[in-house]
Amino acid sequence: MGIRTYVSAPIRSQDGQLLGTVCAASSDQVARSPEVEPLLMLLSGLLGYSLERGLLVEQLQTANAELTKLALTDPLTGLSNRRAILNDAARLFALAQRENKYILMGVIDLDGFKLINDTRGHLAGDQLLRGVAAQLLHGLRTSDIIGRTGGDEFIVIALGTPSEHSDLAEDMRHAAELLQDRLSKATIGRYELGHGLGDIHYAGASVGVVAVIPGSVTVDEATKLADREMYKVKQQRNRQRL
Repeated sequence: MGIRTYVSAPIRSQDGQLLGTVCAASSDQVARSPEVEPLLMLLSGLLGYSLERGLLVEQLQTANAELTKLALTDPLTGLSNRRAILNDAARLFALAQRENKYILMGVIDLDGFKLINDTRGHLAGDQLLRGVAAQLLHGLRTSDIIGRTGGDEFIVIALGTPSEHSDLAEDMRHAAELLQDRLSKATIGRYELGHGLGDIHYAGASVGVVAVIPGSVTVDEATKLADREMYKVKQQRNRQRL
């Protein structure tokens, strides 16, 4: 490479970790003066401080991102938690209002979940929650949002687009019925419980879905309406079992 003069110094962190090397090279034969080594050491120290600071900032950003994720994620299912889903709902309501769309709000409650916990154990209940969450997520569109609000209850929120050739109220009612049917069917099936507990055929959850116009109701009011519809479905399913 034609290098005739070369000097270098290691760049290290405060704990001695090697971060790199600072070096100088010349194609000429240059005599090394006494000031060169102290200057290189000073430069390597400054570069080490700068690099270490950058690494610490990157680690802090990663840690903060992980903490934010943990604060907004249900640790059991990996879905959004109650706080996150309500924040997302507010944004989706605002989007629907800007784009003249309506909102479909669904509440899902797992029938018989307490009995499964009592007879099969909490590990089985947790596995059922994970399985149902995965099935619900698989059956949704990418634009739909879903979260676990606690216990055995989930919320699904979706955008509905009014049809140009039908009555709005009828269109909303039909869309709510379709989503309710899709969510109900998604929860039915055989679930592996793991931990040597075998599997279980789950008959499905109670699902209530309402269609609302953003601006006419709040997120909280829409959730209460969907919750009320869910309890109507639950009561009807209970009567059918008698």
